[in-house]
Amino acid sequence: MDIFERGGTVIAKVEDREFWQKVHEHAIKFGEGDMLRVRLRWKVDQKNGKLTQKNTIIRVYQVLDRPRQMRLDDGKDDVLSLRPKRNIRLEDD
Repeated sequence: MDIFERGGTVIAKVEDREFWQKVHEHAIKFGEGDMLRVRLRWKVDQKNGKLTQKNTIIRVYQVLDRPRQMRLDDGKDDVLSLRPKRNIRLEDD
């Protein structure tokens, strides 16, 4: 799973079996832009003179829906609102 932290991408494996069980049962649904509140374990190892980081999500506590964009035209948030059609009356010359 890709995680964004302060604008950077971090890859982490989710090891929370209860979380995955709920996802498979459709008890938990999440999508693009949603956030997860998690307990993250990270470990830095040195291999061949290079530092490598291993990230593991141990527990998922909460799924936070993505922020909604507020509309400025008094319409519902994130819903496409159609403007009423106007009848245009053409005057004869």
